[in-house]
Amino acid sequence: MLGPKQASLHYFGRTLDQLSLSECALLAGIPQSPSRHNPRKNLTSAKNRRDWILDRMQIVHGVDADRIQRAKKEPITLSPARYQTNAPQIATYVEKYHSLPPSQSTFQTTIEPSMQLYAQQKLSTELNKLKDKNVNNGAVVVINNSTREIIALVGSKDFHSSESGQINAALVPRSPGSALKPLAYILAFEELGMQPSTIVPDIKTVYGAALGTDEYVNYSRNHSGPVSIFHALGNSLNIPIVRITNQMGGAYKLLKLYQKIGFTNLTEPAKNYGLSLAIGSGEVSLLDATNAFATISRQGLHRSASMLLSRTNENITGPDHQPLFTKESAFLVTSILNSNPARSHAFGTRSHLRLPFPCAVKTGTSTDFRDNWCIGFTKEYTVGIWVGNLNNSPMRGISGVTGAGPIFKSIMLELHKHQPPTWYEKPDSIQAVSIDPHTGKQLLPTHPRYPLAIQTYSLKSDLPELADDSHYDHQGRIYLDNTYSTWLKNHPHQSQTFASNQLQLATRNLRIISPTHGSTFLLDPDLPNQGKFLTLKSSSSNQTKWKSETLQIIHRNNQHSATLIPGKHKITVIDGYTKEQETIDFTVKRQ
Repeated sequence: MLGPKQASLHYFGRTLDQLSLSECALLAGIPQSPSRHNPRKNLTSAKNRRDWILDRMQIVHGVDADRIQRAKKEPITLSPARYQTNAPQIATYVEKYHSLPPSQSTFQTTIEPSMQLYAQQKLSTELNKLKDKNVNNGAVVVINNSTREIIALVGSKDFHSSESGQINAALVPRSPGSALKPLAYILAFEELGMQPSTIVPDIKTVYGAALGTDEYVNYSRNHSGPVSIFHALGNSLNIPIVRITNQMGGAYKLLKLYQKIGFTNLTEPAKNYGLSLAIGSGEVSLLDATNAFATISRQGLHRSASMLLSRTNENITGPDHQPLFTKESAFLVTSILNSNPARSHAFGTRSHLRLPFPCAVKTGTSTDFRDNWCIGFTKEYTVGIWVGNLNNSPMRGISGVTGAGPIFKSIMLELHKHQPPTWYEKPDSIQAVSIDPHTGKQLLPTHPRYPLAIQTYSLKSDLPELADDSHYDHQGRIYLDNTYSTWLKNHPHQSQTFASNQLQLATRNLRIISPTHGSTFLLDPDLPNQGKFLTLKSSSSNQTKWKSETLQIIHRNNQHSATLIPGKHKITVIDGYTKEQETIDFTVKRQ
């Protein structure tokens, strides 16, 4: 709904204290049925509702009858419809987020009318095309990167629609899906020293969680084995970034970065979001997410977005304008988001993410297709698009490329119609490299696999090692260690590309997945077998041995299980191949 102040300006072009009794009654009648009593669309219904309210004022509040009759006879004179681009939502946003003094009734925004109108029309047009896919809502944010001025903010398809039209969807926290993965990879570069060439296992992955165990899957439900970060980010794979987040000790550091970059609604402890924080378990608003990408575009220099013209030139060097990460990390992530070859495996070579000029872009789709995102930037502008349904009903067969993607592309093209974009110069500390897509090793032009090489970038101080014969067998197949043994067994067709190398030990990162360290289990008489059988799981793909001084370890349903009894216990797993072991503590209580 329009607020009273905005409604007064919208329909009469005057503030509330300047309205007549008749005009106030007309406004008071609209909320009962905003569509039916909209005076711009149904003047007769609005007049009848106004007169009913005036009669009630006479009966209930004793307003003088002559005054009521004069008010009824007063003609309804509306101001020209000036708010065809969701300006009431803009006014509400400024009042809510910029703490204007009560005495200030006018203000100048950074909104560019032509871009605001274009974004509104493009959103409406594209959403109409998706009606049969159950897509009814959307939002657009456009930010000038250098000033952080919000030059367009569209919060709904049609502000006057009775179906959530007055809800500013750009400010509503929603699940971002994969849209925020670039921030997680920036953190991986900063905290773990990873690079686009780093190889991460894309294999079946199960980790312990607060309520047991979680198995993570990719959007395609497939596994690709060893993949580079270049490929994982470009094609938005879930499993690699979840494994990387786990390697960083969980979601704590990622949550801290999110909060620094402006996601103030993420107030729960990191453990509540879990590793899924990297793939969308924490809800954020489109405006905040778009401004986070503007921070990447500014190579880590952060500043809050603003819509008040007087605010955009403040705090240029203050605490609201600080580097959150290095320009090198920002450049490496940007180079992947700008690479059409990086994403071609999942999105094809001619998707809506491909523009005729350099542009970094990332999509996201939440669980059950309830949210659909596309956010990206040139050096000059950042554009964020969300489409979905505010009633949380799922869309049908819509991804970030097909839903939000066309709107993003059209707006970015419009922004640069008369302003050709510039692009980033490579920092002196970074070097272009050609790498093997499955080993991350450098390939020289003389190497047989060079035609398959990925063209990406690396820090000069940490260049990938050169590929040599020890990485391949006599058939040219890539050696894999035991980390991939189960994946390779389940994907026999991959034996043409990969070979098991029994001389290479599995990575020494054995972990007990279930039970988790410090957890507590309850023996409940209402559960089958009182819940006394606990399945044991580890991160090892090899044969393992389990032992405990206080619990009996049995084989049950082809899996190791512990027979639980009340008390505090220790349990140890031993990798049958590497002989690595891990011990954890947990507690068992009776219900």
